[in-house]
Amino acid sequence: MVSVEPRHFLLLLPIGVRYNFFKKRLTKQMKNLIKRFLKL
Repeated sequence: MVSVEPRHFLLLLPIGVRYNFFKKRLTKQMKNLIKRFLKL
């Protein structure tokens, strides 16, 4: 069980990093869309 836990952590870590990166990109795109919408 102890040897399996680090594997799960290594598998979950990249998913968390990708999720945070995607969330940051998504918020940036949303802000840009809102700015464009306000300009129009």
